[in-house]
Amino acid sequence: MRFAGPGNLRPVIGVEDGVKTEHDVLARLRTRAEAVLGRETAARVRASEDGTLYVEARTWAAFRTWLVDLLLVVAIAVGGAVACYRHAADEPNAAAGSGSARRAGRC
Repeated sequence: MRFAGPGNLRPVIGVEDGVKTEHDVLARLRTRAEAVLGRETAARVRASEDGTLYVEARTWAAFRTWLVDLLLVVAIAVGGAVACYRHAADEPNAAAGSGSARRAGRC
């Protein structure tokens, strides 16, 4: 089987005799990928609409990825809020007439 480029697993459709559809190419590619990826992983190889091949994630892996992303966004938001709150507490508004900054020696 001939491939589109070096190291690229995107097969050229209709190159070999007997290969009639994209499904046939994908089936042959999965057979060849078993040696490298293993049987279970090769069975999850899919092709996107533009022909790019990818390995479909399992449900648990997709959930863990989503959870890590969510926790990262929440942690950044909480960290930003805490930093903003501390900065506001450290430097009171000068227009409010508070003398705490002057008394603390920060002015």
